[in-house]
Amino acid sequence: MKKRKHLLSSSTDPLFGELRDLNFSVVGAKLARHAKRLEAEYQGKNSLDTVGKMKEFVGKLGGLQGQQRALKLRKLRWNQSDTC
Repeated sequence: MKKRKHLLSSSTDPLFGELRDLNFSVVGAKLARHAKRLEAEYQGKNSLDTVGKMKEFVGKLGGLQGQQRALKLRKLRWNQSDTC
């Protein structure tokens, strides 16, 4: 089975520009903050009480999912480099 390679750049990874120039020792904390912020935004779905709020959440959903994929990939790579 061939492994998929991911090219991380500022156009495909929203965190790349923010993490690119950081010291390696602060990257884990930065990723944890992004994960908590995404979790809080996803939990916002539980308080949707109007159709307008639901439409707003659905409009943000694609962006949230993209950020979550980028975060998972970044955390995976960070964890792999941390264990080497």
